[in-house]
Amino acid sequence: MENENKIGRKSDTFNISKNNLLIISVVIIVIAGLLFWKVSAKGTGATVNTNTKTGIAVGDLASDFTLTDMENGKQITRDSFEGKPVLIHFFASWCPRCSHTASNVAPYDDATGGNAFNVLLVSIDPRMPDSDLLRFKQQYGREDWIVTKINGKIENDYQVRSLDTKYLLDEGGIIRHTDAQTWDYNEAKQIIGGVL
Repeated sequence: MENENKIGRKSDTFNISKNNLLIISVVIIVIAGLLFWKVSAKGTGATVNTNTKTGIAVGDLASDFTLTDMENGKQITRDSFEGKPVLIHFFASWCPRCSHTASNVAPYDDATGGNAFNVLLVSIDPRMPDSDLLRFKQQYGREDWIVTKINGKIENDYQVRSLDTKYLLDEGGIIRHTDAQTWDYNEAKQIIGGVL
């Protein structure tokens, strides 16, 4: 009888070890699956933000900002656009290059359903009256575009040195494109379409 108890105990110990082994195996499979998903998501355009470096280069997390929406007075930050790409367009209402770019982004916005990405128009000319800036939006932009005026922080953080400077952020706030070139429709489609 004593031998049976010893054997039974060994069997119980073995069963506990099998249970522990099963739990460890499940945990390893879950971790491996998450790692595979994380690596494969990078190739699909999905944002997997392991980059905590804030800056102005492609691949950096865009610097945060606080601006005021000229139409409703609400505070706008980088995180206001989380979950959807945003084109930040530094412009002046009297700039022909800026109006050309905006007038080519607008039909692409329409072509994508008008809700695939956001546009933040940031006026770099503090002397321009609000009415001129809103007229620019009405003439070249779309109803849901946001118009703001530049402040020293965003000007410095984004190193705005030229009219028609643009930063395209993905849905996680990562900079995917930046330039100060005038865009035609095909360029707008190719550049913005790259993050949709």
